[in-house]
Amino acid sequence: MRSIVTILLLGVLLVGCSLIATSPSKIRVVATLHPLADLVREIGGERVEVMTLIPAGASPHAFEPTSGAILRAKGADLLVYMGAGLDDWASEFAGEETLLLCLSEGMELPDGDPHVWLDPVLVKEALAPQMAQALSEIAPDSSDYFRGNLRRLQRELERLHAEIRAALATVEVRAFITLHAAWGPFARRYQLEDICIEEFPAAEPSAARLASLVRSARERGVRAVLVEPGYNPRPAEVLASEIGGQVYEVDPLGGEGLPGRERYLDLMRYNLQIFVSALR
Repeated sequence: MRSIVTILLLGVLLVGCSLIATSPSKIRVVATLHPLADLVREIGGERVEVMTLIPAGASPHAFEPTSGAILRAKGADLLVYMGAGLDDWASEFAGEETLLLCLSEGMELPDGDPHVWLDPVLVKEALAPQMAQALSEIAPDSSDYFRGNLRRLQRELERLHAEIRAALATVEVRAFITLHAAWGPFARRYQLEDICIEEFPAAEPSAARLASLVRSARERGVRAVLVEPGYNPRPAEVLASEIGGQVYEVDPLGGEGLPGRERYLDLMRYNLQIFVSALR
């Protein structure tokens, strides 16, 4: 009897070991920006392990990678970044076996603007398919799984686009002022005008620049001045007081642990609500 039990136990162990051995390991992905990381996670599903290099509230323009972030990049199977001058530094820390995916390569960027993840149509047509292709190159046996998730995500992105287009179709003012030149792709997609104070939000606008912005805002009936988390809001507050407007905070990046801003789709809807309020 004891020998039969032993044989049965050995059989269970062998089956268990076999299942473990044939279970596919997860693809280790590192993305510079949280929206990119979330999109990869949507496509990769349970077959990826995704980490974000830049924490919530930090800017890719001024981010200095920590030793921990560099180690994560070196150990990744796939490193995803936008490029086009935004986060190109990330490629310097990739490991020898890491596949690099620069999403801006091969894309026509209007005015060279790399903030194209804020246009859900470009995410659907360009960014997400590139991600699915890169994952399939690493794990060809899972390509059907990735393509299925991509199609599901593209349907959600189409619904998001329709929702944004409908919500912004009736706003009274079509222009807004920002401290950071991030919302150009979003504005172009939905026939809005982004009047940017400075290219980089760390720069303080001159008195002459502020005076020019006041004149431009008054001519267009602009009342909304948009700021982003982590940046000095003082220039926006000064400008808003001059034009009798109001400061609103939008978030192009989101992040882990931020209510309503963890998933890319939720982040875009979060910002949509603010845009609708600001432009009405």
